[in-house]
Amino acid sequence: MSANESSEGLVITITEGVATVKLDRPQRRNAIDGPTAIALTQFFRGATGDRSIRSILLTGSGRDFCSGADAVSGQAPPSSPLDYRYLTEDYRSLFQSYWEVEKPVVSAVNGTVAGAGWMLALLADLVVADADARWTHVFSRRGMVPHAGDPTSSLASLASTDSTKLPCSAILSHPPIFTAGA
Repeated sequence: MSANESSEGLVITITEGVATVKLDRPQRRNAIDGPTAIALTQFFRGATGDRSIRSILLTGSGRDFCSGADAVSGQAPPSSPLDYRYLTEDYRSLFQSYWEVEKPVVSAVNGTVAGAGWMLALLADLVVADADARWTHVFSRRGMVPHAGDPTSSLASLASTDSTKLPCSAILSHPPIFTAGA
């Protein structure tokens, strides 16, 4: 997906060097489905070499930033317990391309941030969150292990010598749900 284009679930515009990437699925609380993950991956892979982009602003439309991966949109259930890894491949590719983009990224966070939304928010170089943003990770409450690169990317952030990544990584050690006022 190139700049100043829209696809179902994603709007990208470039104005004065700033690429604004907006998750645009408010009816699904900006949950990321497979096609949206693929479009984001393509954007991040192309952004490094795009001279019209100097920085990237990532945000969500409506009341939520991102409620995670859309586990119900268009994917058949795995045929065996081991097949879950194939369902997360689009998300792992997304987060790898996001981590590797060579432009500064700011995530503007509002409303709910859950699951894969954490990765979208926390892999940014700068996270600007509304005081009422609600951060939640449902994995531990459901007896699940985080997917789509959460464990490996979090460890990479913690091991990073880049001090801008450390405060974001520290958030992962907090209780499953918190807000600024809690």
